[in-house]
Amino acid sequence: MESARCKAFIESVERGSFRAAAEALGYTPSAVSQLVAALEKDLGLTLLIRTKKGVKVTSEGAKLAPIVRSYLAREKEMYELASEMQGRLPGSSVRYNGRHTQRDIRSSR
Repeated sequence: MESARCKAFIESVERGSFRAAAEALGYTPSAVSQLVAALEKDLGLTLLIRTKKGVKVTSEGAKLAPIVRSYLAREKEMYELASEMQGRLPGSSVRYNGRHTQRDIRSSR
């Protein structure tokens, strides 16, 4: 599942329109609509009902929204942990081919 599609879906649910979701995400409304449509196609479900006034979540979308939020939170957690781990690497002992070695990340940049 692509996170951009998930973010577009969640922002649309929370803000009630593709336009407001697009402003929050820095996309065009058309791009948000296309991302949500792609997610719907992937899942084989209609997640949002499009109206002239905005979007409304379907019962399927309402059931999936908490799972999608959890997925996005876990993804964020993964990247935050990776960043923390990278921050501790310079000068630390790194295991490589079964041996401990010193690795200076700054020299590999």
